[in-house]
Amino acid sequence: MVDDPSNDDALLSPEDMRYWLKLEIQSARLATRRRISEASALVEDYAAGKLTRDKANERLEAHTLRWGLGARNPDVSLQYEIDEARDEIHRRRLREKRSGERSR
Repeated sequence: MVDDPSNDDALLSPEDMRYWLKLEIQSARLATRRRISEASALVEDYAAGKLTRDKANERLEAHTLRWGLGARNPDVSLQYEIDEARDEIHRRRLREKRSGERSR
């Protein structure tokens, strides 16, 4: 098996990586649902005449800026996701340590 420096909190354990994957999948599913929902609402509102051409184009531009960032620069998006996952893992470790100390 690969080295197991269990005292180094900066390195991710296999359990941490599994947890990160779970968070990654949840995040991707949620983002996909939101992205589709927003795009669908935009198209439906414009097609129903609820938006002017200018307002529809403004919303399309805002949608592209919000959701297109990762597509145009995947390194930025990927680094953000890694940082978020690492932060969550550290928060989880702190909660586990606190609850372990309380049970003593």
